[in-house]
Amino acid sequence: MKHSGKVAVLISACLIGWAAAAVPATAPYQGAPPPSPEQKVNLKVRVIDAASSKPIPNTIVEIYSDNGIRCIKAPCPTNGVKWSGKTDHRGVLVVPARVRQATMTISVTGYDAKDLIAAAQKRGRVWVISLEARR
Repeated sequence: MKHSGKVAVLISACLIGWAAAAVPATAPYQGAPPPSPEQKVNLKVRVIDAASSKPIPNTIVEIYSDNGIRCIKAPCPTNGVKWSGKTDHRGVLVVPARVRQATMTISVTGYDAKDLIAAAQKRGRVWVISLEARR
């Protein structure tokens, strides 16, 4: 029975070593995938107020985009881009192709930010996103 403590420690060390080998702490960075043909063109977005269903005209809009890579350990090459633009009189914003990436968040003063890719719906050639006023 003297050795049971050492055996338990040895088994634990082996299990920890096996788990560490099975799941690396960080995967090697291979770079972002090349942009799809759709990402190489400007993106037209109509920004709508959720309560009134009316466009939000002549308003500054911020877009934050990155390549979607999330790392456990720094440095993490996310290629983050922050861009500002303004909606026109119809609430339409043209986001330059260089801003389009795997994840995009849209922010408007007075409204809750949203994931543009998940929340927008395509209607013809324009993507429409409905934003809720901040309370």
